Amino acid sequence: MSAVDVAQTIQLIIAPVVLITACALVQNAILGRYAAIGQYMRSLTLERLQLLRSDEAKIYIIKNGCKKSIAKFHS
Repeated sequence: MSAVDVAQTIQLIIAPVVLITACALVQNAILGRYAAIGQYMRSLTLERLQLLRSDEAKIYIIKNGCKKSIAKFHS
């Protein structure tokens, strides 16, 4: 085997490994991004529910008469 044949064989072996590794890195980055977005949405939902269940929200509902639209979140 000549040096050119050895170099081509090594390239054929390494190319799929590099491609799979690159795909795994991209997939990991996307998954991390989606996980962060999901956690952000959960924290906003929790904060919203805590605000709706607070005494200030009840006073606001009584004063402004918007009980129908928010009442379903109190149960």
